[in-house]
Amino acid sequence: MATCGYVVPIVGALYWRRGNTPGALTALILGGGSYIVLYIGANYAGWNVPLDPVVIGLCLSIVSYIVVSLLTPAPKTTQLLGFFEQDAAKYISDWKASGVIDQASAESMNFVNTNINVMPEGERTLLQLKYNVEGADFSTIESWENYINKLLKNGSWAWLSGYDVLYKINLVDMLGNVRLARGIGDVGVMIYCEPLNEEVEAAKKNIAVAIDDLHVALGTA
Repeated sequence: MATCGYVVPIVGALYWRRGNTPGALTALILGGGSYIVLYIGANYAGWNVPLDPVVIGLCLSIVSYIVVSLLTPAPKTTQLLGFFEQDAAKYISDWKASGVIDQASAESMNFVNTNINVMPEGERTLLQLKYNVEGADFSTIESWENYINKLLKNGSWAWLSGYDVLYKINLVDMLGNVRLARGIGDVGVMIYCEPLNEEVEAAKKNIAVAIDDLHVALGTA
């Protein structure tokens, strides 16, 4: 059942840019469901099933994933950034061409150098910074989403799967990109990234740029 239901949506998500949620759900339901029905029929109801239920379920899963995905809207670009480097590279190229500022202020750079937590983790380093956003009120989901929508207008930010964590897309390496998460009291955010060890200094600069972006979104810059 797992093979018929899960394999096609997972592989499709990793390798086919046109695959989407409706296609994945249909493949899951038809593939896994057909296997259950055929297995029960063959083993308990005396059905004459010409092929192994796994083969039939897997074929239905593949066909339904492709057909339904092509008949329904394509995924948004931001849904592809974490899986396909070409989409991330184009996203970066587009926002840089639009004139979005990519230079950190001296004040933000000094703040990062003074307060950043640096935690080596093998070939990567976790950079983490708690930041209280002066003038912000994140005490409700509505106020947080309102702020996030303002930040998204910058063009270099994107949410990949929801509003809880926002990415500043500077790199095709998603782990190396700066992320912003709500959750430090009513006004604070957590800013963090996991760059390769040789890219730590560049990542600090990206965090400083992110702080500048936060103030611009609030109108306090």
